[in-house]
Amino acid sequence: MVGVKLTGWWPNQQGIFEYKIQYLAGEEWKDAEHSYQVDWLEQHKGPETLNLGISEPIQAKSFRLVIVKANHAWSDKICMHEFSPTILQKNNDPIPSSIDLTNLNLMNGKLNYLVENPNSADIDFMPKKNYDEADTFIQYNYDGLVYLNKIRLIGWFPKNQAIKNLSVEYYENGKWKSALPATELPWKTQSGLQKEEELFVQLKQVVITKKFRIKINSAYKTWSNKLNMRLVCPMGKVINSQAELLKRVKNIETIKNYGLIGNNYGEFQQADVDQLAALGEKLKGKLDENLTANELDVLVKSTDEQLLAFYQKRNPLNPETTPQVSLQNLSTTFGQKENLIDHQLATTSEFTKVNDNSNGMIEFDFKNKQIDLQGILLNCDANYQPMKEIEFQAYQNGQWQTIYQGKGTWRDTEDVFAGMNLPIDKIETSKIRMIVKQKSVAINEVSFIGKIK
Repeated sequence: MVGVKLTGWWPNQQGIFEYKIQYLAGEEWKDAEHSYQVDWLEQHKGPETLNLGISEPIQAKSFRLVIVKANHAWSDKICMHEFSPTILQKNNDPIPSSIDLTNLNLMNGKLNYLVENPNSADIDFMPKKNYDEADTFIQYNYDGLVYLNKIRLIGWFPKNQAIKNLSVEYYENGKWKSALPATELPWKTQSGLQKEEELFVQLKQVVITKKFRIKINSAYKTWSNKLNMRLVCPMGKVINSQAELLKRVKNIETIKNYGLIGNNYGEFQQADVDQLAALGEKLKGKLDENLTANELDVLVKSTDEQLLAFYQKRNPLNPETTPQVSLQNLSTTFGQKENLIDHQLATTSEFTKVNDNSNGMIEFDFKNKQIDLQGILLNCDANYQPMKEIEFQAYQNGQWQTIYQGKGTWRDTEDVFAGMNLPIDKIETSKIRMIVKQKSVAINEVSFIGKIK
């Protein structure tokens, strides 16, 4: 347990004002930390939701929430829509889905190095204006609720070019709130000393949020205005991740924008796409709700069922040229295997290996036909689990032989699709298979170039 979720109705008049958390230790209920007072908005006249964290997670089989005091402006009645413990979904560090900069230009390195930097690469920033002239933020955006209680920082020559003073804010109910007032960082490395130093800064206010930002109030500038850090990473735990739901929203949006519509083989009907787009808009609204892990799981499962029903309405594929697709040591975690050969770039499928110790295989069988194979087109989303190592094999003379092997050189792009034209020596075959070596892979389309006879 990492916190409490409260939703009140006119909470300053009839909601909970103070509560405490208890957990079961053996047969005895024990208090966790101290009691907590709820800081509702003063003039709020409708529903209000707060996610309040506790300083350290509690592990126990049973919890209970004890009401200590309540607001009784009108009567002795207490009115709450929700008063529930917040339980971790995953015991892993939260990684932001995106990082935004205000009043900073990235000069060297990558933004994700701020939170994942195993090789201690330099991250250089240049402020557009002085820190006292413009607010300077590093903002971390998460794809679900996260529990954050501290910040890990690594500086290089810290007293010459690192952050000197910072404050921290989190986003809740349309407002940025303080989690740590202006604080000077206690770097110990002497000025001019070539050394990497690590710091942990504890937040004054533990937070549960989707948005979190660090305000840089000042920095050391011995040599220039350049700001150099090797890590500026909020630390905590994932409460509920919306990554799987976001993946489906993105796929629906892609089909709406890029799906082929008409009466040809493999195309969709406009009415079906419109219905799917309406589902996508409904799901976007759900992303703004603080859904529980169980609610997210149910919603993802329901969305998958509706996506599969949508695929079933697709026009039939050409029986004369379409191979039969089968999987070995792979499970379909998103989409369906037929999406690989429907000539629709917008229909993504994701596959995960069943046994990590063996390769997965996707086989394309032209049955009693032969293809005069001259090339292969492979399309993936370059930004989401594309093929890293690519290998295709063809069945000939009773055995499988490799016809292409190489690295996935996907261009760094914001585009939805990225394609690779795989050159091969011309070969005649009835079966082709793709070897999957990584744990999970997402593929948009596989096209075989050649005449089928």
